[in-house]
Amino acid sequence: MMTLIIGKRCCDGVILGADRRSLRGLEPNEQNKINQIRLEIDSVKSQILLAGAGVGAFWEEIAWSSEHYINGINEPKVKTFIDAVSGVSLLSTNLSVRYQHGGMDEQLGCVLAGLDMLNTGKAKLYYFAGVGFSETAFICLGSGSAYALSLAGVLLNATDITTDEAMRFLPLIFLLVERVTVSVAGGPDIFIVKDNEQPVSVPTKHLETSRTTANYLIENVPKVLNKVIATSKS
Repeated sequence: MMTLIIGKRCCDGVILGADRRSLRGLEPNEQNKINQIRLEIDSVKSQILLAGAGVGAFWEEIAWSSEHYINGINEPKVKTFIDAVSGVSLLSTNLSVRYQHGGMDEQLGCVLAGLDMLNTGKAKLYYFAGVGFSETAFICLGSGSAYALSLAGVLLNATDITTDEAMRFLPLIFLLVERVTVSVAGGPDIFIVKDNEQPVSVPTKHLETSRTTANYLIENVPKVLNKVIATSKS
């Protein structure tokens, strides 16, 4: 699937963004590539985020299956976020075998974001491709990653960057990539998962992105980059 997904663990939470370009047949369309998976386990209500690069239909099926797996029809199978990541990874591995037999040869990659204890704790970011998964502080994947990786690495590199600071840079990165490749377009959709000490039923926040602000930043890219580089050196 033509896409760009960027995730970053900031000092106060996780930010996750994705463009909206998809290709169904020969016609480009738009779709939300970040799935909000609902959790209702005993008295715990929460959400986690799933974004995948590869065949769109594959990740749509994974998102649907994951919600049923995590919530458990007969009994809950998930108690922590790492349980959810493990389950989604297993579902992805098993389902990819069927898709490979159907002729799919694209490399699959998935990002998951959520709170450590589902409705409380630190926000975590996990990545997996194929078998196995690992926690990560930064991820950039999809067909647009070749254009975005260096820029995202510079703008989001600071270990003390906040989600509020990161959310100002993400629209800029996506819009710049959109200008050099047709594989990325629309949006972007950006979500934030903040660290929470108190239980929260909806930890994921969908941001309204401003393309006007992104266009202004593009016009001032040298100033923006100089400021970031100067800050990182101090």
